[in-house]
Amino acid sequence: MFGNDKALRKLLGRAVTDEKRVNREDPGDPDVCNVFTMHKAFSSEEDLAWVRQGCTTAGIGCVDCKGRLAENMERHFAGYIERRAKLLEQPKRVDEILHAGADKARAIARRTMDEVRDKLGLWK
Repeated sequence: MFGNDKALRKLLGRAVTDEKRVNREDPGDPDVCNVFTMHKAFSSEEDLAWVRQGCTTAGIGCVDCKGRLAENMERHFAGYIERRAKLLEQPKRVDEILHAGADKARAIARRTMDEVRDKLGLWK
């Protein structure tokens, strides 16, 4: 999904907003809107003010609000998307990293279990 502008916008398009705002001309209440809650995590104070002002006065519609959220989410996750794409191009490198991590974790676990057995007086 990430890295695909259309998929994100389609997903956000189905997100529930203020259920009392039936028509585009009806003012909304951002404080009961799921999309506004997501805006709080991804949007600037300026965008939050834009959403609040536009929603409560019916100056913007839910589609406008969701579009701005999509833009902000894309910007927020751009670095992750780029790194993921690079990793997908190198599946062998990913396997190497995972195996190295498993070896490191196994060594730490082995030392920890040896210490536990020693302190509890269990078998060696």
